[in-house]
Amino acid sequence: MILYSILICTIGSSRLSDVVGRFLSDNGNDFEILLVIDDPSFDVPGSLGALASDERVRVLANSTNLGLTRSLIRGVNEARGKIIIRNDDDDLPSGSRLARVREHFVRYPDTDLVFSFANGLDEAGNRWSIEGPTEQSAIVSLLKRKNFIVASSVAYRRELVVHLGNYNPLFRYAQDYELYLRFSRAGARFACIDVPLVDRMYSPNSITVQKRKTQMLYSFAARLIHAAELKDVRYTLATILQYVSLYITPQWMRKLRRRLGLGR
Repeated sequence: MILYSILICTIGSSRLSDVVGRFLSDNGNDFEILLVIDDPSFDVPGSLGALASDERVRVLANSTNLGLTRSLIRGVNEARGKIIIRNDDDDLPSGSRLARVREHFVRYPDTDLVFSFANGLDEAGNRWSIEGPTEQSAIVSLLKRKNFIVASSVAYRRELVVHLGNYNPLFRYAQDYELYLRFSRAGARFACIDVPLVDRMYSPNSITVQKRKTQMLYSFAARLIHAAELKDVRYTLATILQYVSLYITPQWMRKLRRRLGLGR
């Protein structure tokens, strides 16, 4: 019986086989690795080799490039598991990530979304910790101010995501943050596994680096929607001031803050 769907959307990554292999090192048969291929020309067998023949790997190939958000929507709709485990195609999970997620949902069955701490790495070899609060009230409070959750550390209940309307197709970027804020408004139960279970890779080609200002504007939109739904004028004004400041902050300063452990 499939209980967990590991959702990986990709247009091809040199780390994809490593990501898939780390999950497949788990001996269980209660999960599937659901690969949503968003590049019709991508050679899955050539990239994954023998891993592609593992019966726990399921491939969905988009006929045209849909983008990450619509690929995630398709993945959520097609997933067989009750719990969806998010992982980007270039973020490396620890060998124990799946086991720790299993353990958490068995021990805390009322959890709707759980994330873990993460390690940030860049191509220069710099390494830093990405952490966050571990208690429900603190998690919800900090999410109002920023997205501190690494998408590749998240697992959530599929049923709730479907109930909330899935990912918002209007959000090309910051789609995960927009979803977390909807979770918050719906009264979802958040939890944190307070150890790093994924290495988040920051390369010059990653969305976080290459599309920083565009991603920031989508994040701003998610926060404004959140403020409107909360009917909180002071929060709206604070959000506007915060994003004006973020927008004019140079990239070198953001890199420095990450290395000091002050941001993603």
